[in-house]
Amino acid sequence: MKTLFLLLALGSQIACAHGGGEYAVTRMGREHAAKPEGCPISWLNLTGEEAYASNEMIGTVQVVGATSTSELSEGQRARIELEACKLGGNSVTLATGGQGAVGRGAAAYWVLLPKDPTPGNATPE
Repeated sequence: MKTLFLLLALGSQIACAHGGGEYAVTRMGREHAAKPEGCPISWLNLTGEEAYASNEMIGTVQVVGATSTSELSEGQRARIELEACKLGGNSVTLATGGQGAVGRGAAAYWVLLPKDPTPGNATPE
């Protein structure tokens, strides 16, 4: 249910992203220190449940103009990685993608950070 709610919320944000620019970035949960520009970002192919099982979802990056990872241009990939570094992430995975009402594709990527295995440091649900 939590994943469904998140997907619906992301979908509504993507639908609005086309007006002011091609990207929208949202921080989720507790704040993490930014990583330097060009930090290594892994591109994963996870379901929401798989992503949440071992990662903290620390943000989203939404992009207009592509509906899947295979449709991203080099520039779009670089921008998603840049924003993931700014949020403090280690990896990204496609959260949702599709055609919007205005006929332009859009996709949202979760920015992930491995959960802290130290007892008592888990992200609150």
